[in-house]
Amino acid sequence: MKSILLQSNLDLLRAIEISKELLIKKNVLPEAESYKTWLLDSLQNIKVLIDQNINWLKLGYTPIFPEILNRTQKQSRNYKFIISKLMPSIYRQREDDLLCLKVLNWLHQQHPQSLGKPFAISDGGFAIYPSTHIPVIYFLPISSQHSLLFLSLFFHEFGHFLYVYHKKEMDDLVKEFQEKLENYLEPAFQQNDQQSQKEREKIRIIVETWYEWAQELFCDAVGLQIGGLSYLKAFSYHLRMSGRGAFTQKETDLERSSHPVIWLRIKFLASRARDLNLKKEANELEEQWNLIANVLGVSPDYFGYYSEQYFDDIKQMLDDMLTETAPTSFQNHDNIVESVDPNKHNIVQIMNFAWGRYESSIVDYPAWESNLISEILGDN
Repeated sequence: MKSILLQSNLDLLRAIEISKELLIKKNVLPEAESYKTWLLDSLQNIKVLIDQNINWLKLGYTPIFPEILNRTQKQSRNYKFIISKLMPSIYRQREDDLLCLKVLNWLHQQHPQSLGKPFAISDGGFAIYPSTHIPVIYFLPISSQHSLLFLSLFFHEFGHFLYVYHKKEMDDLVKEFQEKLENYLEPAFQQNDQQSQKEREKIRIIVETWYEWAQELFCDAVGLQIGGLSYLKAFSYHLRMSGRGAFTQKETDLERSSHPVIWLRIKFLASRARDLNLKKEANELEEQWNLIANVLGVSPDYFGYYSEQYFDDIKQMLDDMLTETAPTSFQNHDNIVESVDPNKHNIVQIMNFAWGRYESSIVDYPAWESNLISEILGDN
């Protein structure tokens, strides 16, 4: 057993040294230095523990071999997680990541929960690793990394981080709503027959499903509060061509689904937008989605997973969640009328203005945006 453990620890030590050397040689943008430092420190911490294992093995004391085996297995898992999940984000980094990193740096600086927390980006669909114990990794499509139009969708993903950071309080708020939902759904007369059992099972599934749905609606609310107009536009443009599934789904597809039907998310976004004095934008959003729904010939049917009866309770839950997490709020986009200056306006104001420019002159927009991004990055 000693030889197996020694070989395994020496092999892990060799892999750690290779990974550290690769990281040290990797030049990164200033906004990613803290992430690189975190990776190096984490690898060094594993190395220290593996060195200890090797020293203990040299003693040849058989009774501690099970403990060394456990430590070796645990640190092997930690190392594999780092190189498979965290290290690729820094190793794939390119010079043109700077725009995304600047947006995320601004976002993290606005919130005490994320201030100073390392972060990185990676390629893929919009997503996030929202852990409070490791750096935050944001994922977004490659095409969206080089445009101002869809970077506000980062704000939704940041909502997942806020949820995890305040998880106990947030889960309590969701549970409170789930209890109300269960009361709404409880049949008026309970009978101990097969049909009643099916009804109770459906109630249980609906209530459980809302644990995931509540988080997504909360993240939409965070995205809107931070991004204002830019988030409304980005969300709608990104998802409105998703097909019939964006408007209606089979009951079996709703069961334990991770996201509410997009049309339902639009409903809550529009309502909250009006509360934030984005009435014109909310009306346009609903009109566009209703027009698409009419062409598709669909009407809302949520099979009990949503009813207007739940609306006020859901809204109250989301209000309480926002109060708990306190995301920063966008500045009035109307204060930018004719031009935008990266030295005077924050990133949300710039995004808001970019959307106005895009919709007023789609043909000329790419060249205009390219020049503006150069200003933001300090290329001019």
